[in-house]
Amino acid sequence: MKEIGVYQIYCKAMQEDGTGDLYAKYEELKKKLAKEGLFDTSHKRKIPLMPKAIGVLTSSTGSVIKDIINVSTRRNPNVNIKLYPIPVQGEKAELKIAEGIELMNKLKQVDVIILARGGGSIEDLWPFNEEITARAIYDSEIPIISAVGHETDFTIADFVADLRAPTPSAAAELAQVDVREVKYKIDAYQKRMKNSLIKNLDLMKMRYKKAITSRVFTKPLQRVQEEYLKIDISVKALQNAIGLKLKDTKSNLAKNISKLDALSPLKTLSRGYCISEKEGNVIRSVKDLNKGDNIDLKFMDGVKKTIMYLIAIALVIILGIAVAKNMLKENEVEPKNIVDVNKEKEVNILDEEIKQEEQEPEQLENPEETENEPVEEISDEEKAKNIVSADWGEDTSIYFSSEKIEEGIYDIYVREKATTKSLYRYTVDVNKGTFTKEWEAY
Repeated sequence: MKEIGVYQIYCKAMQEDGTGDLYAKYEELKKKLAKEGLFDTSHKRKIPLMPKAIGVLTSSTGSVIKDIINVSTRRNPNVNIKLYPIPVQGEKAELKIAEGIELMNKLKQVDVIILARGGGSIEDLWPFNEEITARAIYDSEIPIISAVGHETDFTIADFVADLRAPTPSAAAELAQVDVREVKYKIDAYQKRMKNSLIKNLDLMKMRYKKAITSRVFTKPLQRVQEEYLKIDISVKALQNAIGLKLKDTKSNLAKNISKLDALSPLKTLSRGYCISEKEGNVIRSVKDLNKGDNIDLKFMDGVKKTIMYLIAIALVIILGIAVAKNMLKENEVEPKNIVDVNKEKEVNILDEEIKQEEQEPEQLENPEETENEPVEEISDEEKAKNIVSADWGEDTSIYFSSEKIEEGIYDIYVREKATTKSLYRYTVDVNKGTFTKEWEAY
């Protein structure tokens, strides 16, 4: 026969099956703070590279503070660790955490804060999921490293903190650098700098030796002399080019003058011709003339006025003589008597013309003025230079510089362009036309 018993259970609290009530509050607070911007990276502060003092907020009796001290002193024996003991779980633990953060910010004795505790359930870690803890971390002016629980545990404090460490030991490593690594890098940089300085010194020595043996230092004036020589050659070539150009120009000018002279009316007048003008206009046809017109005859040496009928008579006589010569040639008759008669008539006509012209004032125009132009006198200094130039020769290009000693006596300093080192001094007496070569300098 089986015994039958009755059990009675009294339940104080109930919750839904699944994630649980705490997790729901966690997600709700997380969304709220994220919406307010407490998780934004723009608000994250940079962790100092080598902090002098590190503040730790954790339990004073747990293994967390021991791990942080061991790791920190191993990496940097000179680091100063300041502990502010706080309860890391239980009721009102979040108030103590917020109070510790505010105190360290007020004292300003540390460069970075580590907020740490060991692993546990969500209930054990809940003080780090409270809103008051999150806002205290956000308002802190000192950078905070969160190291709550194990690597797989995430709290609200982890999201608000400036840096999250998976474990308290990792937080100690992230809070400061290893001084041994720093010393190693410094030694390496010193060696590199030393080698670089030695290399640069060797390079500068080599450049110095090359510089002092170069032509600029051994023969400093050689380059100047070469440039002087180039300038002299260029000047001489330019002078030769200018001379050739002037010679060609003078030759072309002479040809053009010759052509113009051949076409000049004055050239025609010099051969015995004259230009007939009426009232200032050149007479080009017999139709332009009437009996009694006043005619101006331009000769090489002046102008002669005459009257139209005298010219007409002279033209008739000349035509008559020409006709008579042709007739005599045809009949083979001696033209002596005819010529004599014509000459007598011509003489009579010219005598009448001379008598008539004596009654009128003779007007002569001289086309070329015979005023004597003043001759430019050559100074004594130029005469002295001409005497020295004659001694050097016309084909040599020279530089002049002069100095007056007394009246009529000059010192002329001469240097040939192609020879830059030679300098000669001539003492020239302009009145006597003599000179002496005083000295030479090299």
